[in-house]
Amino acid sequence: MRKTSIIAASLILVLTTASVRADGHGISPADRTRIEQLITAVEHLSGAHFIRNGKAYGASTAARFLRGKWKDREASVHNVDDFINNVATRSSMTGLPYRIRFDDGREMTTAAFFRAELARLK
Repeated sequence: MRKTSIIAASLILVLTTASVRADGHGISPADRTRIEQLITAVEHLSGAHFIRNGKAYGASTAARFLRGKWKDREASVHNVDDFINNVATRSSMTGLPYRIRFDDGREMTTAAFFRAELARLK
């Protein structure tokens, strides 16, 4: 009887894990938290602008956009690297890289910003 319970519990775990990954929610809680921290870092940039397809957006608009794009592509984001590489670095319409322009005039790609921020968070 005990062996049957262990097998049943194992089967449930396997099926649950498979279904979670199949519907795009296979991202770990730690990576989900890190992604949100990266977006929040953009959201709290004072005086900076998010440059998308040549147009400048404020920090809160950029954060809303990134959260929306992440949600739209959630099934293909399995970790924080997927988020950075496939969601937060370039326009899917034009292929142009996203940039951040700071109040002192300097610019950097969001890829570089997010990689530096990710290193700081570790």
